[in-house]
Amino acid sequence: MQEKKLKLKDNLNYLLSQQKSSMTTVAKKAGVNKSTLHGYIEGVTPKAIVTVESLAHFFGVDPSELLYSDLKEGKARKKPPSGHEHRFEITIRAVDGEHIIDVLQQKP
Repeated sequence: MQEKKLKLKDNLNYLLSQQKSSMTTVAKKAGVNKSTLHGYIEGVTPKAIVTVESLAHFFGVDPSELLYSDLKEGKARKKPPSGHEHRFEITIRAVDGEHIIDVLQQKP
């Protein structure tokens, strides 16, 4: 499996600037803890995929795109319509003192 560079910090900063909403407002509407969102914005590696999924749903992107795509480049696909589920296999591991998140999208 190819390792990808985590882009969550940059993507959240970009999406927040596009929303023109405060971090508090986004955290509340997305249903995540404000301090958790702040940590992600500061570069903390996520430990719970459910939080990433909640933020991705709020911003209208797939979780894997929120984690790994360069959203400033406009390469993200819009989230599929409600009722279309995506399933992911997520592993978080430590390599040389750094956390690596592997996301593998499963076929429906």
